[in-house]
Amino acid sequence: MRSMLRPWLRATIAVSIAAGTPFLTACDRGDGSDAQDAAPTGTRAHAQGVASAPRHPRSSDDARTVRRPPVLGGEPMDRAVTGQVAAGEAATVEAARRRYGTDLDRAPAPVLLPPADSPYFGGTLIVRPAFWAYSVAVEPVTVSIQASTKARLHTPLRPKQPEDRVRGVPAWITMNEGIVSIAWIENGIAYTLEVECGEPRKETCRDDALARSIAASLVPVGGKGVTP
Repeated sequence: MRSMLRPWLRATIAVSIAAGTPFLTACDRGDGSDAQDAAPTGTRAHAQGVASAPRHPRSSDDARTVRRPPVLGGEPMDRAVTGQVAAGEAATVEAARRRYGTDLDRAPAPVLLPPADSPYFGGTLIVRPAFWAYSVAVEPVTVSIQASTKARLHTPLRPKQPEDRVRGVPAWITMNEGIVSIAWIENGIAYTLEVECGEPRKETCRDDALARSIAASLVPVGGKGVTP
């Protein structure tokens, strides 16, 4: 019985190797061009079939015939400030100018900050070529505000319009694990405001009222597009 099984096992292994080796070679090479040389004896006909298969359009000499598919993450695009934004009340603008200096001039979008008499004024402002970010901690909350000139355009999709409004424009408002987030577009720029509460049992942490009031109070103090 053992002597009868051995030829069968050898034949099975040979067929498996013959069927699998050219396929693996073609995958490793990318186009199967060397599959014939790499294939074992007895599999040249199969290897020739792999080698003669049409190449992917991306390997074609005429790349203009290939249409690039949509980017899954959305097509990158730049946001620009639409129109001129009037600076807010003088006291806040002057206080911001004293505290943040030329950072306001380098901001790529209008900088919206809480009023000078607000406990949430005076935080840290970070300015980069495509965004600015502001944060301040006042117990029991941390307030963060960001503006970005970058976006992702999902061409085939129709965005759902927000049902809430802040600052006179449509806005998304969410609350998750003690963090209230507000996102909106103002003068062509994407803004987000987050209020993170460290003590969920506090009255100010039970709803989005504080975040809404901070958003409504924001004052343009400088940045691209802001006029005195």
